[in-house]
Amino acid sequence: MKTKLFALALTASALVSSTLPAQEDGSQWRLTIEATPLRPITLRDPVILTKHRTYWYTILEVTNKTGEAHDLFVSARADIGLKRKTVVRPGLLPNVTAEIAKRERRSLENVLAVNGPIGDGQTKNIVVVFADFPRTANHIDVRISGFANSLFKAGKSAWIENTEASIRFYRVGDEFDVTREPVRLVGISYVTVDRKLIRKFTPKKS
Repeated sequence: MKTKLFALALTASALVSSTLPAQEDGSQWRLTIEATPLRPITLRDPVILTKHRTYWYTILEVTNKTGEAHDLFVSARADIGLKRKTVVRPGLLPNVTAEIAKRERRSLENVLAVNGPIGDGQTKNIVVVFADFPRTANHIDVRISGFANSLFKAGKSAWIENTEASIRFYRVGDEFDVTREPVRLVGISYVTVDRKLIRKFTPKKS
């Protein structure tokens, strides 16, 4: 079962859907996002074969329902709000991405490799992989740039806007045995980080 934007806590197997249509005049667009809860995967260290390492990942189903194709230039991070560390960056990690695709039994693109067009009606399956979440991180906000346009016209004004997709998770429990505790998908929304008016159009005199 899928729920819409600003859904409350879900079970680990549920999906949350964010459906944010473009404006009526079609000048501003935002892609539709669904996401899985953060999940751990533990793999053998490629260098020290006697050790294992745990990675965390979420899979995004990103669909273009805007009526036209768009070029994607995507970046990502996770805001975790700890005193010693506030931001965690995802990794390209091709071997880990391949193992996740094998586990999930579907083709996946790493978020750091997503560039180029997404056609109208097309869905991309995108995985975001983190290698070093602190064990005390409970509130995790994965932020994605590039799923909405930054330059658009609204009414009689032209704007430049920094808009990020916010995919929020809550990891239950304390720092002990974190891979056994559930991670809840709290909700998905688009957040306007900053917005600037760059031009105001005036009607032409007849």
